[in-house]
Amino acid sequence: MNDPLHRALSDAEASDEAAGYTVPVALVRSRVRRRRAVRAGGVVGVAALAVVAVVVATPSFLPRTPAADPPIGPAPGVVADWPAQFDRCGKQVDDVLDEAGGLALRATLAAATGNAIAVHTTMAAPESVTDGWIYGTELTVVDSDGVVVGVQEGPSVPALDEIDAYYANVLFGGEPFPLESDDTLPLVSCEQYPSGNGSIAIPAGSYRLWVTQTVGYSGKDVSGNGRASTDLPLVVGAGGEPSPTADAAAAAAPPADDLFACGRPVDVSIHALPDAAGLVLAADTPESDWSSTAPPWSVTLGASGGRTIDARTDSAGSLALVDDGVIVGFVVPGRGALRELTVGPDATAELDGPTLVVPCGAAQLRGSYVAWPYVVAQPTRSVDADGVVSTPASPVVVVANPRQVTFGL
Repeated sequence: MNDPLHRALSDAEASDEAAGYTVPVALVRSRVRRRRAVRAGGVVGVAALAVVAVVVATPSFLPRTPAADPPIGPAPGVVADWPAQFDRCGKQVDDVLDEAGGLALRATLAAATGNAIAVHTTMAAPESVTDGWIYGTELTVVDSDGVVVGVQEGPSVPALDEIDAYYANVLFGGEPFPLESDDTLPLVSCEQYPSGNGSIAIPAGSYRLWVTQTVGYSGKDVSGNGRASTDLPLVVGAGGEPSPTADAAAAAAPPADDLFACGRPVDVSIHALPDAAGLVLAADTPESDWSSTAPPWSVTLGASGGRTIDARTDSAGSLALVDDGVIVGFVVPGRGALRELTVGPDATAELDGPTLVVPCGAAQLRGSYVAWPYVVAQPTRSVDADGVVSTPASPVVVVANPRQVTFGL
């Protein structure tokens, strides 16, 4: 970064008069960087976002650079929000991703050109939320140790507690949930941080790509900002080109595809439900009012035979939709953080988080279907009625009896 403006700012900041300036030079520098990043590609600019009115007087955003002048960067040829975009580099992914708002996100990947990856997202919200808008989508590349090794090029999304101030002069128009978006985002390596040197290409190998989306939302009695994440497998070629792996489609597909899968006949019956390590399931589903947005519904997880079971599972149940004996669609939870729960003789767990309707193929769901409710759970500890403790090794699919649901004509 050796352009004349940068040199002039550096000289001014080092001068004896710098402390007496009305606006600190460091703040001018941070605003110049942000203006460049915003010109290169806006954070807000996806299909589910409508900007109704923008009234800009003076910059009212919060400077998101540290008090001390950050290292010079990013690397030559990279346009990014420095250093905010790279703050998560080298950290454990669990320490840098935050979720709020009870939202659920699903994503699919497609190859693009160069170092970019195409991402399609669908965001679902709780029943009380009706409309929303997308502030931005961020990508985080994580290695096998859970360490952040790459991020998307371009501007970053503000922290949740900075959003209202950052967009103080922007009025957003909402879209009905679920929100969908398509983004094509370049990926760059963390090797350039914090020095501004190093390769911008992510080394060849297999990774997890975390997709994080930040949204605003409103409803009859609720409004706010939220964030949700999901992860998918990613492979990077020798030239730094990212692409979905062969199992990326399976990772984005509804869970339990060994039992329920698009285009396949149903492999279970009321009299032959799969073994679920003592877990049992009941479902409360409305018969009608189904559409591209699922109505409120829930499942309740319990334990049989006097067992007490600790388990991890999604925040909502799933439905496999069957027509003429063949699966034609699903209702599924977003891929988010798993819920830890305990069920037993005196305790059950209701799962009623937001869900998404996912048809098999491009056809819309219309008419009546047989729906099989199910939950994928990972038991972590089981104590039987005699006090014997065991640790189940594998996830189980807990299936409830089928029922009929009708999608609007």
